[in-house]
Amino acid sequence: MRSEVGHAERGGHFFHFRKGDTDIELYDIQEDVIGRVANLKALLAFIRHVSGQAYSESMWRRCQEFNLRTD
Repeated sequence: MRSEVGHAERGGHFFHFRKGDTDIELYDIQEDVIGRVANLKALLAFIRHVSGQAYSESMWRRCQEFNLRTD
């Protein structure tokens, strides 16, 4: 996912999601779960945040958790 505006060589966002038993799992290209969100509303907040459509302090914190993973 990448905004249409910005430098041509900028990065983008690549993630998958699937319905878990009680939440929505976010996973990477190797299909390792990197995080979870509680529901569709939270997933939409995540997508809006990472795509630059709507800043969310709580999603910024979640993204920091994902970005700073060491496992």
